[in-house]
Amino acid sequence: MLQVGFETVPQHATPQDGPLAAPFRELVGHLCQCWRHFKHKLENNGYYHGSKKTGAPPEDYQHISTDLMKLLQTPGQLPDGFWLEHSHTTSRMAVHRKLEGRDETFIYHL
Repeated sequence: MLQVGFETVPQHATPQDGPLAAPFRELVGHLCQCWRHFKHKLENNGYYHGSKKTGAPPEDYQHISTDLMKLLQTPGQLPDGFWLEHSHTTSRMAVHRKLEGRDETFIYHL
């Protein structure tokens, strides 16, 4: 297991080395940080990779590489409860997660 903030990520979800290891850990760390913020603040559901802003796409939104996207599309790569889906906001893929008891879905744009 890998501890990322307060979220535990299955070890098989982490590339051990190679060019995608650091970007993957950074992405999952930021994803989990944004998820915790969403759960506790219950504010906007639109988060963006590399940005602390929510809502409309911010200027500091960082797109991920094609290779990292392919890795995320491999089963078992995302922490439990998260899934990939097309985002109509950015016309790109985004990570989603449902918060029990809420209508809003957490969205993390890639």
